[in-house]
Amino acid sequence: MPRVVTRRYVVSPAGRKAQKAARKRAAATRKKRGNYGHSDATRQRLAEATARNIASGKIARVSKIEDVVAKELSALGVDYQRQVGIRGAHGRFAACVDFLLAGSIVLEVNGTFWHADPRFYPDRERLAPAQLRTVERYARKIEMLRKAGLQLLEVWEADLRKSPQHAVREVLRGLV
Repeated sequence: MPRVVTRRYVVSPAGRKAQKAARKRAAATRKKRGNYGHSDATRQRLAEATARNIASGKIARVSKIEDVVAKELSALGVDYQRQVGIRGAHGRFAACVDFLLAGSIVLEVNGTFWHADPRFYPDRERLAPAQLRTVERYARKIEMLRKAGLQLLEVWEADLRKSPQHAVREVLRGLV
């Protein structure tokens, strides 16, 4: 007979403490055995699944600075699509781009911290682990876009904060 839940499940403070201790033991065991992280193949499958879910709208992935760029693109009369899934060599979703303009031009909006803007983070050796992961992932994304024959344009958060109009116009200047 299937279990039917009729009321909210409550974890006691002692239960939370036990769960936390169990998670720590499990992590320590995985590290000790050398199987704590994902394999490269698993990372690739997870990246494809994430790109597919963002493109399909299951995961909302729009930042405030992307909203600023969308507003400027609309003001300039530029046609665009947001959060577009790009398929890789095997037909699977390989990346999700911030903006797709004119079918083959990608506009990426890069945050100062997460994408480690070189103007503010010139010493690549001193980046935080999260920044390193983002920079490495973004480099793979750029390479995939290049192989797909897409032109890449980038606008940085710091430039948008100074003047959104100027930053977007400047990045689009090469297109006109």
